[in-house]
Amino acid sequence: MKHEPLSEKTSKQSSAQKLIIRFLLLSALIALFLINPNFSFLDSETTAHHLNGVLKYMLSISLWLVSASFINQLIVLLLWERNDNKKIPRLLKNILAILVYIIAIAGVISFVFQKTLTGFWATSSVFALILGFALRDMIVDMFTGLAVNIDQPYKIGDWIMVHKGSADQNIFGEVLDINWRTTRIQTETNTLVLIPNSLLTTFAVTNYSRPTIPTRMETTISLEPEVPVTDAKRIILAGVKNLSDEPGFVAGKEPEILLEKLSDCGYDYKIRYWIRPWTGIAPTVAHNMVLTSVLNHLELAGIFPAFPKTIVFHSAFEKTKNYKKDHKGVLEMVPLFKPLLDEEFDALAQVVDPVEFLPGLNIITENEEGTSMFVITEGLVDVFLKKGNREIKVARLAPGQFFGEMSLFTGAPRSASIKTVTKVKALEIKKEHLSDILANRPKIAEELSNMVTRYKLENESNLQLAPAEKTDKQLNEEHRLMKKIRSFFKLPNN
Repeated sequence: MKHEPLSEKTSKQSSAQKLIIRFLLLSALIALFLINPNFSFLDSETTAHHLNGVLKYMLSISLWLVSASFINQLIVLLLWERNDNKKIPRLLKNILAILVYIIAIAGVISFVFQKTLTGFWATSSVFALILGFALRDMIVDMFTGLAVNIDQPYKIGDWIMVHKGSADQNIFGEVLDINWRTTRIQTETNTLVLIPNSLLTTFAVTNYSRPTIPTRMETTISLEPEVPVTDAKRIILAGVKNLSDEPGFVAGKEPEILLEKLSDCGYDYKIRYWIRPWTGIAPTVAHNMVLTSVLNHLELAGIFPAFPKTIVFHSAFEKTKNYKKDHKGVLEMVPLFKPLLDEEFDALAQVVDPVEFLPGLNIITENEEGTSMFVITEGLVDVFLKKGNREIKVARLAPGQFFGEMSLFTGAPRSASIKTVTKVKALEIKKEHLSDILANRPKIAEELSNMVTRYKLENESNLQLAPAEKTDKQLNEEHRLMKKIRSFFKLPNN
């Protein structure tokens, strides 16, 4: 069962109590009107007649006004405070209330005082004309607010951007209220902005909440011309897809990478992605995450953003393709290899194998034999574990991350299946690539076992253990793993 918030219950109870009070008062007035009490004075029948007339007028006027008050309160309870009508602008409520009271006043004039309404409406028109000249700006605001409520280009709860000119002057925020003169907007910085309704007709307004919440956002990045367009698009796309599971991003909407134009910087690529603005994530936060992820993917591929430049050629221009990040730089980013010396990184970088995989392929399969690990330099892969007869996705790996380390160091079967999401480029490090390094410096086996054990325990997220117990487990795991490494690489025990 869905429970109403306490504040809503209290508000409804208060409205119900007000309605009951008005109903009782209206019932009492109707009863008095029907009874039609008369004053009688022995000394003066004229006085009694005047008092009875005044009483009748007062009862009739009160009956009309209390009826109007009762009807307004009934509308509040049955219409404005319904669960599906929580975002009704105050302007509409006020207009309807005024109309009810105007009808009540017209009823008093027509039925109580027995006067024609022609004079009333004529007087009202003259008064409205004079008042209109004096309050023309306010009236423009009011009618603009009324038009907004009727046309509803935006409503309470929508997130909008008011374009005031330059980007730094634009106002982003959630519509809190639309009253007689102003629209109230609460910005991302939790400040309140009051915009006169008449000004909103002169500015363009973007509604991010309509027609649907998911909204396509765009940003642009420039790369050097020597980076092949196909490579650039693939790497940027992988960077954006890496965020598909993040809160606020729409996983079902495929991002797009378009070559927008050739600029002074180089090639400008437009990045299009889908988010749920403000209801899931702020656009500025999403923009930051997209650019950060894309730049990380580009950096690991050895590609950096382009900047404005002036080039003077004194000879034939030769297009260079040297934009790839060197193998040594990638290997140095792998925490497991932190114990290696600089010359050992150089030696390993010379022998590792660059490999490529198309999207949708299994790089390794759970429980199969293997003696190598992979460091991703470009693209995305998903990690799957078998649960009964089905595979469950447990992680996504991006450039700079690695997998297969236990098979490399101990020859253990693969502990998970790795499937490519996009085209993937990686460095494959095999047993024979490390053999010479370990043979020349056997003591490194202990340091490597420490790093591998620490990484393994972090992945297992063994948070239930107390610090002392975790230390004991880590020591035991390091000792066991070091023995496996020595045995696998046939190193001496001492």
